[in-house]
Amino acid sequence: MKRICISLIAVLVLLVGCAPKQQGLAKKYDKDEYRAMTLCVGATDVALFAATQKLNGIPINSVKQNYLNSKLALASIDKVYKSDFSSPWEFAITFFELCAEEVGNVPLERIDYADFCLQNQMIAGVAHQFKTNGDNKETAYRFFSNYKSKTVKEVIDIVYNENKTSSQAKLDAWGSCIGYAVYQ
Repeated sequence: MKRICISLIAVLVLLVGCAPKQQGLAKKYDKDEYRAMTLCVGATDVALFAATQKLNGIPINSVKQNYLNSKLALASIDKVYKSDFSSPWEFAITFFELCAEEVGNVPLERIDYADFCLQNQMIAGVAHQFKTNGDNKETAYRFFSNYKSKTVKEVIDIVYNENKTSSQAKLDAWGSCIGYAVYQ
């Protein structure tokens, strides 16, 4: 777990500082792209979990036991276990980008803001885990203290101030971010 947390921190340091501004953001995605990318967020969440499990030496069949009713999740897990990577966080971002390109037909050159929103979702997941473990939000702030972006703190605050499941907190973090970039 410690190795995973360190990997997450390293990737966040690189990416959070590059976050685009939401105000004045040009609309980048239509409704169909938004729907497809939202599906990809769910698949990416499974991929992040499976990638973490793989690096911790958990056999694929053990991971699949959690997702027997979802063909998409099982396909995501298979893809993870066939891939080589050293960082679950980085793998998840690449997984999302490929999914958005293949499923949503969103060209890679337009995925940058969606990547940012995906990472908000991932931060919400980490923050929710801290909350579930009984850690106060100052602990989560310290975990992400290398990041100068106020977005990280905002996501943590929302997770701690609302009484939601991990799934709902992550979906809300994605939706509240990507909504700025979807045109009707």
